[in-house]
Amino acid sequence: MVPGTSRLVGTCRVSSPWALGGEKDLSGGRLAARRTGAISPLSLSSRTMLDDPQTQPLTAVIEPVCLAHGVELVDVSVSREPGGAVLRVLIDRERGDLEGEQIGSGVSLADCQDVSRDLSVALDVNEAVAPKIRYRLEVSSPGLDRPLTRRKDFEKYAGREVHVQTRLPLPGEVPAPGANPRRKFHGVLEGVEGETVRVVDGPAVFQIPLAAIAKANVVHRFAQKSKR
Repeated sequence: MVPGTSRLVGTCRVSSPWALGGEKDLSGGRLAARRTGAISPLSLSSRTMLDDPQTQPLTAVIEPVCLAHGVELVDVSVSREPGGAVLRVLIDRERGDLEGEQIGSGVSLADCQDVSRDLSVALDVNEAVAPKIRYRLEVSSPGLDRPLTRRKDFEKYAGREVHVQTRLPLPGEVPAPGANPRRKFHGVLEGVEGETVRVVDGPAVFQIPLAAIAKANVVHRFAQKSKR
């Protein structure tokens, strides 16, 4: 947090233990709940595009809650971590005080808290789409390396440096001798043409189908101060 302001440059984060159904109790001032059941397919994945059919059921529950609080849903992911499963929701809001290539989030800590509270209720009501294991819900801003999870993101951030990872090597991609087929691409995002994202890295131009992208994000580099 920036001293004296509620706006964020980095990431705000609100975490709460949460699972659906079963017996609920108060532990350490946080609402905890337990549930037994099979692991859903989504809970085995890390991050995927929001328009992916695998993510869509969760997105359909989470996005209305975000919109009700005036924030944009950026990303939804479920991952296994040492402390247990985490359902991570990234939210954002445009800031009107930034110019040019400046970036930052207009999301406040209160926004994260409010979305987390209402989202817990929504997931309880729609328990069929939630992870079928005990998990921790985490709501935060996207940070400086903002994920690109929808077509509109690739259009909006054209001209920015990005990192893109595909699910599989691109058709026709010929690896260097002794190298594995390439799945990670780094360069300047030129935008979207049809259903293809263009990424330029020097003389190389990569045409990456949107459907092939596993994850992508903006690459933020802090400006170096000149030495006097």
